[in-house]
Amino acid sequence: MDQFKYRIGRRLVRPLSSFLRFYHYDVLRGFSFLLNWSHALKRQLPLEAIEECIEYIDGNFPDGRMRVQRAAWSGASSRWLNPSTVSWTKVPAASYPLLEGVSEVGIESPYLTKSWTDVRLNLLAAIEEEMIETAN
Repeated sequence: MDQFKYRIGRRLVRPLSSFLRFYHYDVLRGFSFLLNWSHALKRQLPLEAIEECIEYIDGNFPDGRMRVQRAAWSGASSRWLNPSTVSWTKVPAASYPLLEGVSEVGIESPYLTKSWTDVRLNLLAAIEEEMIETAN
């Protein structure tokens, strides 16, 4: 099975936005991926694969300005190499001041807002090129 069709069918996105997105695959990144996939392969994208994304983002950010909804490292883990045992251990992900500054819940993220603006432009282009497949 085409791996992209699998992702489309499974809706493998998380409904919270964060920047930086080291640990999570969020709805905006998933939406952008699907539009890029459709454009690159010249394949129609089913409307049902993206309508939940559109509804979620428009519903949460009606002014088009995206705000951080979770800390980038929240609930994530990293691997740490213990030099004395030369073995890897799973540990809670750590943060640092810059990451905390751009991950403050509720602040507007210029990066996410620009990403959403780019996705909207790509969506409009896909609609004009009839690359969005609607159920008839």
